[in-house]
Amino acid sequence: MAPFFYLDIIWAILLPILFVILALTKVICTNTLILYFYGVFLGYIWELTHALVPDFIHIKGAPVDSKWFIVGVYPLMHAIHDGLIFIIGLCLVFLLNINVTSLASLLVITSFGFGVAIIVELVFNGKQWEYDTNKPGNPVLFWNNNIGYTLWPWLEWIIAPILFWLGIILVIKLRGPCGLTR
Repeated sequence: MAPFFYLDIIWAILLPILFVILALTKVICTNTLILYFYGVFLGYIWELTHALVPDFIHIKGAPVDSKWFIVGVYPLMHAIHDGLIFIIGLCLVFLLNINVTSLASLLVITSFGFGVAIIVELVFNGKQWEYDTNKPGNPVLFWNNNIGYTLWPWLEWIIAPILFWLGIILVIKLRGPCGLTR
């Protein structure tokens, strides 16, 4: 098994536990915990879609070569990471002292998520996974060293932050601003 997968699995196990502990000890507000798991849910939608569409993505160096791992475990592991990316984007909104319900906060969260997607795709595509470049619904945007970089992994980080931002607004409306406004 590739060392990357050990870190990937350990991080995916520890991260939700860490968020729950932080909420239970009042280091973070319950609203932040809710939004973290909402971000995981949003990430799971596209990660699971990648796994379920035949030949959409090919995982390299997986610890087990089974459909159970590729469809069940792998998407959840990466969705857990996606939730963290959303929360870091939200933290940047706070650091920049931007109102979380403003369009500027949506721009920050989207820019951060998209920037991370660029880095992740450039570092791991072709090494840890590879997209089928013959799918008409997922066209290749560009090639680099015989690796195709396709539309959907980038597009997800344009669409999902909008849903995450709407979730922030809904959480504030239903639960109050606890931890989400200055």
